[in-house]
Amino acid sequence: MELYACGFNAHGQLNFSTSTDDSPKDFYKLRRILTGTSIRLLVAGWSTTVVEVDGTLRSNRGVIKLPTGCSTQDISSVFGDHTGILGALTLNGALLVHRDSEDGEELNLASSLPSSSPYNAIPRIAHLAVSGIGEICISPSTSGATPPANTSNYIEAEPHHLHTHPSLSSLLQSSTATTHLLPQPPLHLTSNANTFAALSPSGSIYTWGDPRYQHLGRTPTTTTPAQQPGLVTGIGGVPMKKIASGGWMTGAVSRDGDLYVWGRQPPGVDEGNRIGCLPGASRTTNMSAEEESEDGEVALVDVDGGVDVVDVGVGAGHILALTRDGRIFGVGDNSNGQVGIGEGRGRRFCENWLEVPMGFEQEKKVIVRVDCGYWSSFVLVRVDQE
Repeated sequence: MELYACGFNAHGQLNFSTSTDDSPKDFYKLRRILTGTSIRLLVAGWSTTVVEVDGTLRSNRGVIKLPTGCSTQDISSVFGDHTGILGALTLNGALLVHRDSEDGEELNLASSLPSSSPYNAIPRIAHLAVSGIGEICISPSTSGATPPANTSNYIEAEPHHLHTHPSLSSLLQSSTATTHLLPQPPLHLTSNANTFAALSPSGSIYTWGDPRYQHLGRTPTTTTPAQQPGLVTGIGGVPMKKIASGGWMTGAVSRDGDLYVWGRQPPGVDEGNRIGCLPGASRTTNMSAEEESEDGEVALVDVDGGVDVVDVGVGAGHILALTRDGRIFGVGDNSNGQVGIGEGRGRRFCENWLEVPMGFEQEKKVIVRVDCGYWSSFVLVRVDQE
């Protein structure tokens, strides 16, 4: 396996070599940053990247120590914010908390931390997402273990509770949280600047949070206000298999290979730079909420004439799409090289989809996944044996 990356690198988050460069440069084209028998990208943060490579958990700063008896195979996800890593979840739903020690970075069981807080009140957690304002939403495990990914027949008859805490500290102290209801336990939970999105086993998407900038992909109503999970009806009941969020945007890939997007570019973006595939790309920033709601909530995206899409990544102001025939297309902000099309005049922003050059023979390598950090992009590649 090989991991490629491009984009913002001021914190050295794209450097996994032994380089001691005090002024790391941005990558304006995709560059191989890791090789290994197995690679799993776990965090693509603003200042930190976390991967599991060949049984070792590491960030761009070095190896991350795990609790005694815990291996990388036990880690289901790692989460963080703009400051770096905050913690991780294990497959059986245990919460691990990150800290820096004299020996480097480490993850510890929340229940083992010295505190008078009732940590044993923290439920087993299947999914966790952190919004850009630090809110943490958790989906408690219904069986003591995370539901298998891509399991479309995982159905829970009773409504499922989600809990949103204002911060990690609130979660660790078992403080009162805001509770939401979903018809089923989600298969995936994601977040962006101010909203959360949940993908159900049936392929439906529910969103909640800040209603501005069409974050939600739906119009809040009195029965389903912005702060409660509401069904995104703009996808027309088409079942989805993947969701990704970043900045003020969300993308979703259907089981049939269609790509849907909603949201807005970051507030304050140059009016002349509009992502053409977003709903109402021609709208102005001074439109009223009523005018925005009439301008379309979700857009069905045409990539390269309508080819099938199998994966999507969403950053703060850019989107990557992986097509079924193994090509990558990008759109949006490229000021730090995050779209991967190089630098220079006329390449700081892509209004429409452009194919991203990989720089290798695709007969021998297969792109299996794309991800986006805030101002960066990652591509996971499988190397076929001759």
